Amino acid sequence: MLTGEVPFKAQHDYQTFQLILERKMVFPPDMEPEAKNLIDRMLDLNPATRIGCSPPGTTNDISAIKNHPFFEGLDFKIILS
Repeated sequence: MLTGEVPFKAQHDYQTFQLILERKMVFPPDMEPEAKNLIDRMLDLNPATRIGCSPPGTTNDISAIKNHPFFEGLDFKIILS
């Protein structure tokens, strides 16, 4: 996403699926903690706790993504206009 690399990489599909199920992600060592946290929360296996997947008006709805520290200073209104 941010680096041009996938967070789960293995030699065979089965091994990749195992990495996903075990949540064994690989990030570049110099990646910002906010970016790691956002990706980790977006790849949560449980849709009920995955960032941005809760119903509108709840604490984990789409606004949780917009308010994440990774996007600090970004004006979504400008992007959406």
